[in-house]
Amino acid sequence: MRHEPVRRNSATPLYRQARLSILSSITGGDLSPGDKLPSVTKLAAELGINRLTVRRAVEELTREGVLLVRQGAGTFVAEPRRPMPVTISLSPGQLRDHLRHELDAREHDYRDVLLEHSEDDNPDIRRELKMTRGKLCRLDSLLLVGGEPWMLSSSWVSWSLSKTIAENWHERVGPYAALEQKYSDSLLMVWRSFSAEAATVGDAEILDVPAGSPLLVREGLTSDLAGEPVLRTRRRARGDRFTFVLRYPRPDEGPRLTPATIVSTGDGDMRAEPEKIERSSLVR
Repeated sequence: MRHEPVRRNSATPLYRQARLSILSSITGGDLSPGDKLPSVTKLAAELGINRLTVRRAVEELTREGVLLVRQGAGTFVAEPRRPMPVTISLSPGQLRDHLRHELDAREHDYRDVLLEHSEDDNPDIRRELKMTRGKLCRLDSLLLVGGEPWMLSSSWVSWSLSKTIAENWHERVGPYAALEQKYSDSLLMVWRSFSAEAATVGDAEILDVPAGSPLLVREGLTSDLAGEPVLRTRRRARGDRFTFVLRYPRPDEGPRLTPATIVSTGDGDMRAEPEKIERSSLVR
């Protein structure tokens, strides 16, 4: 296997040079997806550097998804990751998850598995749902695509509603089957927010990624037509499997939601809260 030379007098740290050398072997065709990487000891000897330095380079490439560690077998070149774009319309009336539409369009085999249904007296969530009394429930589910975990979702609702959702859980649409049955088409998106975070040990174990891997986080609040909150969600999607795309409406598509106000969520984060605007204000 050919390597880019490592220069000790370079301003670039040795582990970064080692990373680039290994990466060049992959992009240059010396190593293909599925090929096993030489041992750290052999790479260190070939590059003329310390094994710890090589190990750090390998760990970085593993976190980036370029390499894949198989316990007891070694380190291998991973298949190229091509995140699936999820297009999100800014229409207030669309409730069902856009992700499912993308999966169906690509004819992916998928299912949303209910993992846990439990009481969770989170004071912040309780406040957002305007629940002054009664039990608050959390439902955790895992989206599997082709048998691979892609996204972990948490949904908070009242205890009575949670029982209905759990009893009528649908692995194609998650909690929305029961919600749409109860509320018909009378549900609205209040707000949606997007952020990124490093995977916790718990989430990483479920999503089958290394702890600290990038996750795309989508949170939201859904209400009934009277404006009463019904559902609070928090979804953690693997960053190597998704990108989010916002689709802005054309002027002739009528009233839509548009991010108009940036507000503080109270915990240091910021959120764009959409407001309805008239068609005449769009044509400018």
